[in-house]
Amino acid sequence: MADLVIFSALVGFIAAAGIALGMLAARRLGAWDERRAAAGDAVVAARESGSARDVDPLEEGGETVD
Repeated sequence: MADLVIFSALVGFIAAAGIALGMLAARRLGAWDERRAAAGDAVVAARESGSARDVDPLEEGGETVD
């Protein structure tokens, strides 16, 4: 019976540590995602400005040499 109590305590401790680490990681990942989204918005804004806004690099890839 004592083994079961020790095992349950260890499982509970590992679960609590995992939840705590997950909460810490989620906070950092949320900040990373916000920075990445802001950088993506800046790229879109730069792409839409100036004379290059009508150029689609996927459609206008240039000429190829045969």
